[in-house]
Amino acid sequence: MDEMCKRNTLFIVRIKNNMKLQPDNPDIRVIQFFNEEENTEYRLATNVTSMTDEEIYEAYLELLWKALEMHLKLDRIITKNENGVRLQIYAVLIGYLILRLLEIGQNKTYELIDKLRYLQIEIGRHCTFMELVGVEPLVG
Repeated sequence: MDEMCKRNTLFIVRIKNNMKLQPDNPDIRVIQFFNEEENTEYRLATNVTSMTDEEIYEAYLELLWKALEMHLKLDRIITKNENGVRLQIYAVLIGYLILRLLEIGQNKTYELIDKLRYLQIEIGRHCTFMELVGVEPLVG
C-alpha cells in the first residue's frame, strides 16, 4: 500500500481485522463496517480522499462484483432471490477451486487426499460447510 501511495495509484483493499498499518503514512485510511447478519466486522484500507466511507464501501462492492463477473464469468445470474444468488456465487467459486485442483493435479507429488484437503481449506476460507449447503445454524 505504501508503494501504491508513492506512485499515486488509488486503491481500495480489504484487510484483515488484525492487520496493523504503518502509523507514519497519513495517506492511508481504514474504514470499518459491521455486517449484522453475519455478526462480522470488515475493514477496508484506501488512499482515496474524495469519497465518503459509504461511497468507498459501495465502490469496493462494485469492484468485487466486476472482478467476479470478469474473472469467474459470473455475468449471468439465474435468479433474483438473495439465497439463490449466494448459492450461484458459491457454485462458481467451487468450480474455480476445482479447476485450480486440476492444475495442482498435474503435479504428481500430490495425493488425492492432499487435493481434497486443499479444496476444504480454500472453501473454509470463504464460508462454513453449513453456509455452503444453505443450512441455518442452530441457536440456543
